[in-house]
Amino acid sequence: MIRRFKKAKKINAPKLPPMHLACSNNELRTSMQCVHIQNGIATATDAHILVRYDLSSFFEENILKKLDGKLIHMKTWEMMAKTEFTFAIKVDEDEITIPMMGGNFVSKYANEKFPDFAKITNEVLDGKLQEAKSYIGLNTKLLSKASLIIGYNQPSYYKNQIVLHFNQNHKAIVVSNENVEEGIAIVMPVMVKDEYNPFKSKFLSNIN
Repeated sequence: MIRRFKKAKKINAPKLPPMHLACSNNELRTSMQCVHIQNGIATATDAHILVRYDLSSFFEENILKKLDGKLIHMKTWEMMAKTEFTFAIKVDEDEITIPMMGGNFVSKYANEKFPDFAKITNEVLDGKLQEAKSYIGLNTKLLSKASLIIGYNQPSYYKNQIVLHFNQNHKAIVVSNENVEEGIAIVMPVMVKDEYNPFKSKFLSNIN
């Protein structure tokens, strides 16, 4: 007798994005050590970088409603992001339970006030950018390589600081380090489809 099994449903993105990487390590900025959830969008910032990510493909709508307005500590989020499947994470009104070998890890939501990032996101991601198409495609590995070579003999803090110079024709990007006079790099951009438009209204902020 041959037993036929149904084909398993394909899950496109079982693991959460590593939002904790955009959080602050500064213990004096406790709110920035958290990932903020609102309207199904996760936001993390360390005041130098701000990342927003739509979680609708990871959690059901009822789960996102429970997470709305919540702050999840970066260490907790890191553990969540390492979980193989998000459906294994239990979300309650006041805590999150993450399955682990030998038991469960339970984490309370942070009782902090997240920075008001609405002004920044709405100014940067407004409709004007959609019309101007002021973008250029970059290969981050090439930027990283240029940064390492140019600033190889600099302290780590200055080594990772680069300046990008854009030409109007968008044919190349010049990479420099303001602390290094001896080196410079030219990085070729990657092709971007003409119809590409990342400025979705869901990433705008409507926090009161």
